[in-house]
Amino acid sequence: MKPVDKLASDLERRADALIAEGRGSAPSVEDFRTFFLRSVAGVPAEVLEDVFARFLELRAGRGKRPAAEAGKWLASIASAFLGDWDGFAFSADEWRELADFAALGSGEMDLETLNYVMALALEHGGLS
Repeated sequence: MKPVDKLASDLERRADALIAEGRGSAPSVEDFRTFFLRSVAGVPAEVLEDVFARFLELRAGRGKRPAAEAGKWLASIASAFLGDWDGFAFSADEWRELADFAALGSGEMDLETLNYVMALALEHGGLS
C-alpha cells in the first residue's frame, strides 16, 4: 500500500467515525482537523484550513455531494495535493474549487505540487 493510500484510508475512516458517532463536539473535530493539517505536507496551512472548512460544510449537508461522501472527498483532495490523485469523481464545480484552493496557496506551494493540481483541474474542466 502506498503512503497516499494509507493516508486516504485513515482520513476516510476518521471522517466516517465523526459522522457515524454523530460527534460534532469540538475535541473530536479538532483532533481530526489537526491530523489532516499534519498529513498534507507542503501545502500552506491557509489552504488546508479552507479545504477542511469545506469538508465540514459537506459533512453538514451543505453542498451537492451527500454528507456521507465528505470523508472520501477530503481524502481525494489530499491525494491530489500529495501528487497521487486517487481518481475520485469530482464534479466540474469541485474541479474549479480544487483549482481555487491551489491558486490560493500558489505563492507558498511547491511548484511541482501546484503544477500537478492545476494540470488535473485543467484536464477535468476545472479551468476555463
